[in-house]
Amino acid sequence: MSYPVIHHHSEGPQTNFNRGAHWNHQSPFWPPGRGWPIPTRGARSLKDTAIRLAVKDQSLLTPDLFKNIPWCIAEEIWDLLDSSNKQTLFMWKVMAANYEEFRKQTPSYIFTANNIALPIAQYFDLLDTKECNWRAMLSVSSDLTDNPELVALAQITNLVALEINQHMNPRPTGQPPQVQRAEHAPRDGISDSVVLSWLEIAESQNTLQHLRVLRLSSQKLVNWRTFNHLSQLPELQIIVLHDCEIITKSLARDKGGPVYHGDWYCMTLKKAMTLNGEAWKMWAPLLEIYKGSFDADFFHNMGLRVATPSSLDRDLPMMEFQLPTVHPPGEDRQAQGSRTTWNCPWEMWDKIVLLQKIPLDPKAGIKKKGPDVLESRAVKPRVMRDRGGPDLGTMLGQLA
Repeated sequence: MSYPVIHHHSEGPQTNFNRGAHWNHQSPFWPPGRGWPIPTRGARSLKDTAIRLAVKDQSLLTPDLFKNIPWCIAEEIWDLLDSSNKQTLFMWKVMAANYEEFRKQTPSYIFTANNIALPIAQYFDLLDTKECNWRAMLSVSSDLTDNPELVALAQITNLVALEINQHMNPRPTGQPPQVQRAEHAPRDGISDSVVLSWLEIAESQNTLQHLRVLRLSSQKLVNWRTFNHLSQLPELQIIVLHDCEIITKSLARDKGGPVYHGDWYCMTLKKAMTLNGEAWKMWAPLLEIYKGSFDADFFHNMGLRVATPSSLDRDLPMMEFQLPTVHPPGEDRQAQGSRTTWNCPWEMWDKIVLLQKIPLDPKAGIKKKGPDVLESRAVKPRVMRDRGGPDLGTMLGQLA
């Protein structure tokens, strides 16, 4: 059978319950008052009794426990959880890690946390799988994360799409003490230093090798050098920017593009709409942009060529993790099932910039930018001039 998309929405963390990161937003217990399936014939079998004990308290289970359980029994466990809406993130990960049959049948798991119950880096750990048993997609606010935490997300091996904005409501009150951060912790958002740290981690730990889509909103320190660094990530294909001031002003001088900056083909959404009437899809939900990154026909009308294929199986299930954010100004998110449709007013199109990493085609006739203005204004090291002053030996001789 094929399982539907699972969407769990957490309004707030649980209290007085500490059995690991998975259980700060979801209860491991079988719903109180919920009955058990009645056997069609006779008494319960030993298998039915064991399954009942297994799902009664999921926090007592471990991933290793399922290594010797065949899929036919694991499927019964999952179906029982599905019937009671108890498909927790923990159990979804256990099934995806151990059973190829499950990976083929489940499309994605969407988890939204409206309040923070853990240090942010621990949420990143929940997404990660070194064996790449699923693909990971993360949405987070840089107002919620300090610089070391932004750097830490580079340790997510299976990350394929990432969204970072800087629009966050004040941190809710009444949070556990361990979540509070030092006031002096820098929260600069994405910057050259953060991206360079990503590259160091990616090289040393073999992470970020599958990151394909990046969307940034209101990141004031992002500049063209940032994208020169990001071009070193092997599969990063698409970057969507909203209200990143340095880039927006630069493209305004080029009438919105299209231009090449290094390996990046860049233009505003307003200009893209004149080339391809469906360019608004680049302001779609993150998952839709990720899917679009494989669509060569979509980019053909904007002069782009086929993008780099993914090294991950595109049939792998997707885990979408959404940490608290608010919507950027001028955007209207309309609920559409478990995801959203993004509608951006026409007057905002100049503040949305689309970048795709594709080598320059000499026949395309697109302007190639020279050294970036920011690079040319970089502070040069000071050099002492030779002013031809008196020789020190001569001066000492005169004093003798």
